[in-house]
Amino acid sequence: MEARRAPSSPLCEDALPIGSSFRWRTKTSAKTSLDSAVFFAELDEPFARLFKALAARIDLFVGVPAGPLHFVLARGGVPAIGLWVAHHPDWYDEPNPNAIQVVGRYVRDRGFDRRVATTSKPQSLRHRLCYLDSATIGAEPVLEAASQLV
Repeated sequence: MEARRAPSSPLCEDALPIGSSFRWRTKTSAKTSLDSAVFFAELDEPFARLFKALAARIDLFVGVPAGPLHFVLARGGVPAIGLWVAHHPDWYDEPNPNAIQVVGRYVRDRGFDRRVATTSKPQSLRHRLCYLDSATIGAEPVLEAASQLV
């Protein structure tokens, strides 16, 4: 049986056959900096051009914890609202003063908000959080968060 190759991606090179390893080497540049403005300016892949164009034209971003939300939070400059129903934002994103994270009840029911990395952070590294008593996130808390940001 011939080994299948991992799907081609402009960000991955030398992908190993599926099943042998999940460690892919990603392309990096000698000019890459931790400064997000420089980092995102150097990205010129199709998806990056799309996200950069989107971020330059919006006044507010609302999203679930997936690529576009993480991109907007890391890039900065755009008010953002994260909708978290199964995970806690402390695990996935750095705090952004232009963002409010709306967190559903499931996260608290599971105690994710009481883990050491969340409770021991200094105030300067904490997210702006809005905890809800419902499992789903409706329009009202999102609109309230938006009114605080814009």
